[in-house]
Amino acid sequence: MNIYHSKLNKLRKNRKEKGASILEIIIYMGIAAFVLVMVMQGGNQATDTQKVNAAVQNLNTLKTSIKQMFGTQGTFEGISNQVLTASSNFPEQMRVPSDDTLIQHGWKTDGVDVIAVNVSGSDNDGYEVKLKGVPQRACVDILDKTYRHFAEVEANNTDVKSGIAAIRTNCTDGDNDLIFRDR
Repeated sequence: MNIYHSKLNKLRKNRKEKGASILEIIIYMGIAAFVLVMVMQGGNQATDTQKVNAAVQNLNTLKTSIKQMFGTQGTFEGISNQVLTASSNFPEQMRVPSDDTLIQHGWKTDGVDVIAVNVSGSDNDGYEVKLKGVPQRACVDILDKTYRHFAEVEANNTDVKSGIAAIRTNCTDGDNDLIFRDR
């Protein structure tokens, strides 16, 4: 038996000196790929969360800026992307440096439109902020964090002020348009 163990030990030693087998390399590569995918997914989720938080913060800052600019006027007539971007109170993250008629959000460069609207019965007595092209998960998160703070809120042209069930139902796969109206 000593001869058998001696030959077996010699084969093991030779194999270790040659390196890993093809099967072992494939297994190691598979494990590395799996770990890489998991890390990337975690990074994407963190980025989406950051974009949602930035969108909520920017929407609140934009609302405050609009109120400061137009609140004493009694009407929102004349409000536009260009008027807002000229304001020093306008959120910097929403500026498009090359075009003062565009307002951006985390998912789209031409992602926001602001106009005067009729909210409570008089012409131009309110304003509308439209976020265009928002992904489904972000749609739900943004609306859930903001719908209570506006007079009217829509997802894809459907009222969602009734709460989270309406929000989840109307935020669809693909790009979503969110509308926030206030006065």
